[in-house]
Amino acid sequence: MPIEEASPVPSAIPFEVMWRAAALGLCACQFSVSLDGDVAVDATSDGMTDGPAPVPCTVHSSGTPSNASALGGSGGTQRQDIVCEAGAVLIGLGFDVSQGGIANHDNQVAMVNVHARCARVDRPGINLFATTLGAEVIRAGGDGGNCSEYFPTVVASEVVCPNGSVLVGLRGNRIDTTLYNSVSIVCSPLAPDGSLGTGTVVMPIAGTGMETNQPQTADCPSGTAIANLGVRSGCGHDQLQPRCAPLVCD
Repeated sequence: MPIEEASPVPSAIPFEVMWRAAALGLCACQFSVSLDGDVAVDATSDGMTDGPAPVPCTVHSSGTPSNASALGGSGGTQRQDIVCEAGAVLIGLGFDVSQGGIANHDNQVAMVNVHARCARVDRPGINLFATTLGAEVIRAGGDGGNCSEYFPTVVASEVVCPNGSVLVGLRGNRIDTTLYNSVSIVCSPLAPDGSLGTGTVVMPIAGTGMETNQPQTADCPSGTAIANLGVRSGCGHDQLQPRCAPLVCD
């Protein structure tokens, strides 16, 4: 059965550290401040401006999400969507992966459990974003008949988007007609107003495979990010489908 777990939410960055980072931004084009390995600030500054300081806000999706293309196929059973808590956005993924190949699925490794990382992304009233890691949402496979080939599993550690960036797409490889592996996340930076900026970075998730026989791309349309993830699973994860929406900061 699907499982959803939430991990503790780390503390936000102290306000005085943000202002110290802002002061540094007046004399450096780009900088990064990291606290305890979990929370970081990233900012870009073109120097002093004459306009008023931006209003503090939190980045979140807006409107009804629409389906993008998916990784995998149509096997398994539709599960509950992966959805972040209110005021948080998706920034990363990790997996539990079958230790060996699945005989009736091209003898390739398969994704058994998916771990999605949410985060709160705030703009505290200056031209930078503060990202605070939030809940981990898990959707488990392992049901649907004789699943012995899918266990034991090994951990493919989560990969998260760079500071000030969010998930906008996925890359992977389909296994025969369903299931998937060889996963990468696609991230895009935020613009100063909290909408999506320009450019993307593709970040492979080590341990999910290196197959290329049936490559797949599951990207959100321009100007939108992954708001939710649709899931189909049985013994393994058959499908992971981005549901995309614009971002706003208010």
